Amino acid sequence: MGEYINFMGQHLKIGTCEDLTDVTYEELKYMVEHGATKAPGGAEPKEYLTGDGWRYRFPFPSDNRSDLDKGVAVTVPVGWQMDGHERICLPLYARSGGYGINVFVPCPLGQDAKPEMFSAGPHARIVEIAQQRVVEGHLWTVVRCPYCQQKWRLTPEEAAQLVAHIRQDYSEKYTTSPAYWAEIADTIERGYRDPV
Repeated sequence: MGEYINFMGQHLKIGTCEDLTDVTYEELKYMVEHGATKAPGGAEPKEYLTGDGWRYRFPFPSDNRSDLDKGVAVTVPVGWQMDGHERICLPLYARSGGYGINVFVPCPLGQDAKPEMFSAGPHARIVEIAQQRVVEGHLWTVVRCPYCQQKWRLTPEEAAQLVAHIRQDYSEKYTTSPAYWAEIADTIERGYRDPV
């Protein structure tokens, strides 16, 4: 189900169900403060800011909006336990035609994954920074598995670990874009520090 608001004479889609992937929290707040109105079938615009289950687009640096469900992959800090991975459904078709079937496999990063089930190669534990969610009056970061799409919101302690990990490892290893990673780290910190 799509979520819509009316703003400046336009009928705008802001997301689907609880995933408001078309707007960041700050963009939505601006629209509400500047006259956004209820669209047919949608909630009152200010209700989308309550944090009542809504997840907002993460405000990535230089985001051109070409990917409405954008995520940026990062390796997982040492000691993180990301439990609850989902099975992945893959369609399988006979080469000669006919009916397709769905095959369910465990997520390669999940606890049920067996090394012999997947190709050789680096299997770094990674997550994608994907969204933000209002929790206890702050914007907590939401990460997801890039394979099974399971999502987790980071506690303040986990967020601090991720920020330290990004500042240390990504400024050294990914020298082509240290400012990009610094801005992501700053955004995560701001979400937990500054009330909404």
